[in-house]
Amino acid sequence: MNKALTIKEKCLYLMKISKRRTGTQALVVMGVMLAVIGVNYLFL
Repeated sequence: MNKALTIKEKCLYLMKISKRRTGTQALVVMGVMLAVIGVNYLFL
C-alpha cells in the first residue's frame, strides 16, 4: 500500500470531523491520529 495516500486519506477524514465537531474534540482526534501515524512509521 502507498503510505502517502493512506495518510492523505486520514487527513481528509480529520478535516471532515473537525468541521462537524468543536475545536477541542478535533484536537483530541488529531492527536490520536498523529500518534497512530507515528507508530505506523516506526513499526512498518
